[in-house]
Amino acid sequence: MDQATASDLLARLGRRALVRRAAGEDRRSVRLTLTREGRALFERSVGEVRSSLRAADKAGELDALVSSMNAYLRYYGIGRPRAVRRPRAHSH
Repeated sequence: MDQATASDLLARLGRRALVRRAAGEDRRSVRLTLTREGRALFERSVGEVRSSLRAADKAGELDALVSSMNAYLRYYGIGRPRAVRRPRAHSH
């Protein structure tokens, strides 16, 4: 993400009272923290993503998602491709 895009995004989050800005260690840096409202929104979004991933896995779509994400990461030269990890079946 370029600096202008990040600055615009952070300004919008600040106007919505989701982040708090403070001076950093030098003029070029800013210290950011989530407000209580920002933390709550973040936690809700993580829960929604988790639910969507579980639903995709149940529908057999998670493998396609992993394949697409790996292609995206390879294209941008980020990280290493990862395999889908399936929980082990418990024997009772």
